[in-house]
Amino acid sequence: MVEKEKLRQKIQIIREEKRKIEKLKELTYEEFKENDFYEDAATRILQVMIEAVLDICAHIIAREGLGIPRTYVETIQIATKNGLISREKEEIFKNMAKLRNRVVHLYDHPNSEEICRIINDKNSDFDYFISQVVKKYF
Repeated sequence: MVEKEKLRQKIQIIREEKRKIEKLKELTYEEFKENDFYEDAATRILQVMIEAVLDICAHIIAREGLGIPRTYVETIQIATKNGLISREKEEIFKNMAKLRNRVVHLYDHPNSEEICRIINDKNSDFDYFISQVVKKYF
């Protein structure tokens, strides 16, 4: 059985981090790229938000016996297959998992332009995910 309290905690993490992102979105791109601190902060905030999304998916997958993902991308695929993420949004969330891996494992550090674009254009995808979880489990 899915633990609603665990889902609530992860959703709260996403919401708190999203508020931080909103502050960074107030900066112009020039202000953002002039200070490495902003890029580093935004990258870390995104990592935490993505980790929370992946944790929610993994928890649901495990508790509902939907499979055993070997990678975070597979976690997103299983979540999509089982209706937590729409097919239209699947690639977005796969890219989030890949971004998380790039940041954590230092494969290829995203540049300021990429991070700025993500916080400005993809922030609503986290709202979508929260709404899907709430609709399905609360």
